This record gives sequence, structure tokens and C-alpha cells, in this order.
Amino acid sequence: MKDAITLANHGKPSWMSDLHNALYRLRRPITIDLSRPWSPVDVDNIVDVVEQAYLKDIETFIGSSPKAPLLHHRASCRSQNAYSQKSVIASFRPYLLAPVPAHRKALVRLLTSSHTLAVEVLRWAERRRPPVPHDQRLCRCCQVDVEDEAHVLLYCTGCNDLEALREQFFRKVFRIAPLALISSLQSASSGVEVIRLLIEGDDADVLCSFAKFVFHILRIFQRLPVFRTEI
Repeated sequence: MKDAITLANHGKPSWMSDLHNALYRLRRPITIDLSRPWSPVDVDNIVDVVEQAYLKDIETFIGSSPKAPLLHHRASCRSQNAYSQKSVIASFRPYLLAPVPAHRKALVRLLTSSHTLAVEVLRWAERRRPPVPHDQRLCRCCQVDVEDEAHVLLYCTGCNDLEALREQFFRKVFRIAPLALISSLQSASSGVEVIRLLIEGDDADVLCSFAKFVFHILRIFQRLPVFRTEI
């Protein structure tokens, strides 16, 4: 390592020069001190700094993305605890343990807006069709409100199958969920908060039930054509 640092300080090629250049070219440039001898601790510190930098990039991207409203609060939790060594967003989430693969994938699609709801698909510019303004991405079932995650899961009354699935799901949740979760659901200030409470809880039965519910709701919308307002 000493020889590599000496070569780097003299502008000669070495693995330390490569490391210095690579770190400086990162999205968030990192500089390293080559004016003194290095120890193994310095290497560990560089690894930590790089890890924190890329986690910060991920959190900044997700926290500002209009495609991930259900993940925004994780970035804000991170920013409120900037000195924490553990990333909230990068932490393993209990819903990833949902045993049915199709249900687990449905939850991930819900969180990342990788679904076929109008709020997402009408965001895209298509051939001869510009993106549709957010307030015009109406529900294909009720054609009244914006077809987003909270609307289809919690509020839409334009489809009997939706209402039946919703009633069945919440009847089960209020039977099996811990009292603290029930109280939080009843006092939630928005549909987005309700979804967060359901998807981030530690109760396996509630998570599995919610995953199944999301899967069936999204499948209904996959079978129906997207509603487009006439311009």
C-alpha cells in the first residue's frame, strides 16, 4: 500500500491512483487523503463512506420520485436520523417474506408503481399521445376519481368485485390484527397511511392477507381497459 500511495503522489499509475480517480468520479465525489500512510482502518472507513453515499443517492431519488409515494416516508425517516449507520430504505422488509410469490410480487409492484393503474400508465408518452395530466387519469371502474393505489384498494365503489374483496379483507383484518394496528388504521389520516400501516406491520397473518388482497385487486384492473377522457 505504501508503494501504491507513493506512486499516486508522483502521478504514476497504481491501484491507489485508480481508486482515487474512481471515487472522485462518483455521483457524490469522495476524496481520499494520500498525504499520510494508510492503515486497514482507513480502508474500512472508505468502504463505509461509499456505502453511505450510494444509500443517500437511493434515498434522495426515491424521496423525490412521483412514482413512489408509498416509499417517500422512508426517505424522510432517514433524513431525520442522518447519523444512523443503517438505511431505512435498504433495510429488509417483512412483506418480502410473504410465502406466495405472486402475492409478494404484487406488493412490490404496488410500492414501486410497477402496475397497470391509470396513475402510472397514463404518465407515459405514447405514439401520438402525450402524457395525461394527473387529475385526468380517472378510474376505469367509477370514472370519477384518479385511479391510484389508495383509490382502487380503499375507496372505489364502481365495481362489485372490488367492494366484495375489500369488505372480506377488512372483516378479516379487524378480526386478526393486534389492537394497536386496528386503532392506527381507524385513526389514519389518509389512504396512503392505511396502506403503509398494512404493508409495514410485523403481523404475518395481516401481511399475507394484505398481499393476497392487493394481488386480486390489481388483477381486476389488469383485465379492464384503461379509461381515457376525450380531449
